[in-house]
Order: sequence, then structure tokens, then C-alpha cells
Amino acid sequence: MLVCYDIADDRRRLKVAQVLEGYGVRVQKSVFECALDAPREAELRDRLARLAEPGLDRVRYYHLCGKDVALALHWGCPGPQTDVQVWIA
Repeated sequence: MLVCYDIADDRRRLKVAQVLEGYGVRVQKSVFECALDAPREAELRDRLARLAEPGLDRVRYYHLCGKDVALALHWGCPGPQTDVQVWIA
């Protein structure tokens, strides 16, 4: 899953980024790649919904299948994290 955000307030933006760091890997300033099962995705969406301000902020979720990730093109820094491991305690 790709999670992208546009958060108007610096403090909220930092909190959103900190939450996302616990779920995936930052690939751009406001873009994270996350490998999540359904319960973990629901948890992330709930947490971000509580942080984002309706009417001011935007968060987008893009589900990517293995084929999508394999076809991804990138330039510059390392590309998509295909070996992301999620640990649930």
C-alpha cells in the first residue's frame, strides 16, 4: 500500500509522519510504502483519521499488488521496499 498525505499544519504533519513510520517505510517526504494486513490497515486508517483535520488535510491510500510494485519505475534514491517485514507483537 502507498500512503500519501498533504497536511496543512506542521505539528499535525509531524504526528502523521511519526505514526506512518510505525507502519511502513518513507520513500518520499510525504509518501510511505506499507505492507499491511487488513486489521493493521484499519488501525492505521483510524489513527490517521483522528489526526487529520477535515477540510484542511488530505490522506490517500493506494493498494498495490505485487505486479504493480514489480512494474514501478524509480529514479534517484533506492526504489520500493519489496522486502518490508511487518512485526505485530
